[in-house]
Amino acid sequence: SGTGRASRAYESWIITNELHGANGATNDAGAVTDGTQRVLTESLLKSNLKLCYDQGGNPDLLLVGSFNKQKVSGFTGNSTRMDMAEDRSLVATIDVYVSDFGEVRVVADRILRSSGRTTHIVDTEMWHTAMLRPFQVQDLAKTGDSEVKQLIVEYTLVSKNEKASAKIADCTVS
Repeated sequence: SGTGRASRAYESWIITNELHGANGATNDAGAVTDGTQRVLTESLLKSNLKLCYDQGGNPDLLLVGSFNKQKVSGFTGNSTRMDMAEDRSLVATIDVYVSDFGEVRVVADRILRSSGRTTHIVDTEMWHTAMLRPFQVQDLAKTGDSEVKQLIVEYTLVSKNEKASAKIADCTVS
């Protein structure tokens, strides 16, 4: 019909377990409307992990921008900071958040939209890449001794169950 193929970014897939700031939303077509920014808190994280679990998910990855990685590292939960006096180091980071619903790796991601404005809670078992047209190498015109080639591929992100993952949108980034 002349309509090209389309794909959706991860953030636009999440429409069930989404927590936006005031006036923010994600519609059924995946369009994201930014809302009022607010601070990422442990309470927001815990409530979204529960939403994922209740919908059948087992989130195992938390993607955050650099500012919010530091926010997560400040969560106290039921823990005590460790000072390793023998090797003169202080552990001041959280790389794995252990929740009531399992362990979640905390990873800082440089390429999140708007420098990490949205925190992504991902059940990695529920996402994969589908190949629409596999990788192909085509020869192009040769100029002298140089060989010119092009790489052609079509692929897309596939959600097996978007309810198994979540997002906390409109987080402050500074």
